[in-house]
Amino acid sequence: MGDSDSLTPAKSATTEDTTMASSPETLTSNTGESLEPGEVPAEAAADTADEAAGTEATEKPEPRPAPPSVSENFGSGSAAQSLKVFDSEASRASTKAILEGARYTWPEGVKPPQVIFDIGAYVGAASLAFAQQFPDAKIHAFEPNPHSAALARENLAGKEKVELHEIAIWSKDEEARKLYDGKDDPLTASVVPSTATGNQSQPVKTEMGDNVLARLGFSRLDGLKISTGGSEVAVLESLIRHMESTPVVFIAYHSETDRRRIDLIICATHMLLGGEILGPHQGYLCYGLRRTLDRAASGDQDATRLHRTPHK
Repeated sequence: MGDSDSLTPAKSATTEDTTMASSPETLTSNTGESLEPGEVPAEAAADTADEAAGTEATEKPEPRPAPPSVSENFGSGSAAQSLKVFDSEASRASTKAILEGARYTWPEGVKPPQVIFDIGAYVGAASLAFAQQFPDAKIHAFEPNPHSAALARENLAGKEKVELHEIAIWSKDEEARKLYDGKDDPLTASVVPSTATGNQSQPVKTEMGDNVLARLGFSRLDGLKISTGGSEVAVLESLIRHMESTPVVFIAYHSETDRRRIDLIICATHMLLGGEILGPHQGYLCYGLRRTLDRAASGDQDATRLHRTPHK
């Protein structure tokens, strides 16, 4: 789970708004069936239906070997740093976009955060970037894929204010929900099956967002980042009670339907400040809490700019 730079539409696990217009583009699954944007293959849909009927995995499969990983340098000069990533172009591109690009830039005019949730931490690049920008912030990183979590733990070693949790945030608490492997890289692993996930899965523990905050003793968040391979809408809805007090939300989307749903969920409290559009059905968005953007509320458009704090 994490940040992807390939066009991989996925269907949200929540009920879709049937009034929304669908894109006329058609995709093709591994089996050759035609798929509308956001639609999952029939085999994957059958898995979801089985789970809805109460069928759950009862036997833990044999652990699969970890994909090859390498140490790569990101940045240049005094900002250069080495991270462990998977030996794939997708893993390198995702990490580079975070550490060398501006994927998760903090909005100008919003005070530095004290608590950040990084949901879908993958190899830990976003948590590392946040920790470098805001050394006093407490960062909780959530990554259920064991291979991704292992690299994240290496990359975040020594960051005392970053805590890694090997669970998935989801719409309800489950002891053994299926986590589908990423088809080409753990980057696209998700609890929601899609054209970007493979046929294999493993059981993982999930916890509702509200329950996680209560368990960790938080009543609010200062920053929230969600990139979970297609389950973003469900994750956002599990934290909806806390949105009116969360100044900054970074969120990925993997279908046009999900992008519209995210905006509908959050637009009452937040305004869209920026984003990175990778294609018709994938991108990354940044929202700011309306009442914290004082200059924007007074009509100063410059207040909505995003700025990038250099990584140290």
